[in-house]
Amino acid sequence: MWDAYEQRSSRSGSGVSVTKDEADKKMEEMKERMKSGDPGADITQVLNADRRYRYRGINKKPERIARAQAKGFEHVPEDDPARWPIDMGRNGKEMGDLTLMREPLEVYHLKNNKNKEKGRRATRQKIEETKEVLNKFARETGAVGAHKESAFETSPSQKEEEE
Repeated sequence: MWDAYEQRSSRSGSGVSVTKDEADKKMEEMKERMKSGDPGADITQVLNADRRYRYRGINKKPERIARAQAKGFEHVPEDDPARWPIDMGRNGKEMGDLTLMREPLEVYHLKNNKNKEKGRRATRQKIEETKEVLNKFARETGAVGAHKESAFETSPSQKEEEE
């Protein structure tokens, strides 16, 4: 992508010279910073972040802030060194229509584990429902002989996992 941009910006055709304006120069500078791995080049990266927290940019609308607070987020205090690389307000804690908020990692991990377990339960339930549908079909079509109740029985290793 950048190569095509560089080719366009350096071309001159029909006697017209193309020059770079300030925006182009800033874009070139940002591109170089990103290539060099400069942490300030990623404007969404939180600088001086406390490892005990997870940070997110939350829309400044009151209903979005209230929803985030209900989920355990809090505003990053003014005196906290955590900030975005670009200072657009509140000591680098605001950027456009976003405000920097954080939640304790303990809360994040509790919610994440709860959601994972919820997903595992839903998956197990769906597997059992599917087995029942297939077993019913097998019984109705005679695919299962008189010596078996179902086509899909739980194996001994699956029984151990369920316990």
